[in-house]
Amino acid sequence: VDLPFDFCFFGNTFDQISIGANGVVTFNMALASPPGFDLTTATYCEWSFFQTMPNAIEVPYHNSISGAYHDVDPFIGGDIFISTIGEYPCRKFIVNYDELPHYGNFWTGSSWCNFITTSQQIVLHEGTNVIEVFLGSKPTCSDWNSGNAVLGIQNDNGTLAYTPPGRNTGDWDANEEAWRFEPNGVPTYTVEWLDSEGNVIGNDAQVTICP
Repeated sequence: VDLPFDFCFFGNTFDQISIGANGVVTFNMALASPPGFDLTTATYCEWSFFQTMPNAIEVPYHNSISGAYHDVDPFIGGDIFISTIGEYPCRKFIVNYDELPHYGNFWTGSSWCNFITTSQQIVLHEGTNVIEVFLGSKPTCSDWNSGNAVLGIQNDNGTLAYTPPGRNTGDWDANEEAWRFEPNGVPTYTVEWLDSEGNVIGNDAQVTICP
């Protein structure tokens, strides 16, 4: 899908994003499904992985935001939708994964996983290029793919990644949890605090005033 604003990720700027069914979004458009796709032509979102980030194997995906990336099954329930809130130049692009059932396979005895769900969000901030991940409820299904899930960001060749403590590839669960990834490069924005008459009274991220 087209982003409502340009977004800088590991030093590269993008205006499109591809949304994976398993809780991962990528700036690699080679992984996007073709226009007019259906169940038979859609690009496959890999579910089986054991590698941690960073990795050279491509799964977990390069040039991507995993939050949390694990095997869910939107075919049988839940919803994935996008929204843009706020006004220029401070908009937020949000990818919502709403009550998606975990994948379960009757033949492996993991079909009970269909009855547990994940709700989470990935949020991109305009201008600051900040990324936020919100986990409303992310249980685990240890009977499928060893319960593996990963939360983090990874660059385009798998040489650099950032994951919160205890959230790299493994069997973990989370409830009402949030993480923020902030760029450490030169800011591409300026900050201005204005008084009621429009006078600039500060340019730092925080300002102390006497009203």
